[in-house]
Amino acid sequence: MTFYIALMLTVFLLLALLLAPALLQPSPAAKRIMEMVQSTRADRRKVGSRERTVEMILSIGNKLHARFGLTADETVKQRLLSAGIKSQPVRRSAHRRRAGNPHAQ
Repeated sequence: MTFYIALMLTVFLLLALLLAPALLQPSPAAKRIMEMVQSTRADRRKVGSRERTVEMILSIGNKLHARFGLTADETVKQRLLSAGIKSQPVRRSAHRRRAGNPHAQ
């Protein structure tokens, strides 16, 4: 019985591996858009070692801030925005008034 399950799983995975490139190709419209957006100009700007070092230090600081919850993570913000979810802070006083808290100001 386990032999047949292993055999069927192997066949399924082989078929998925063979069909994956065909299924994951971008549509013709997406290809046209990428051709229009790609730039043929060469990047002439030289980035110095000092600028790279400053960028690295700032990125480490931003990641630590996001890790400790001091600021929102930009990738999470972008994912939420692309999903149509706007993250807005909840005002405490308005929340208390809506909840019917008699001690709210």
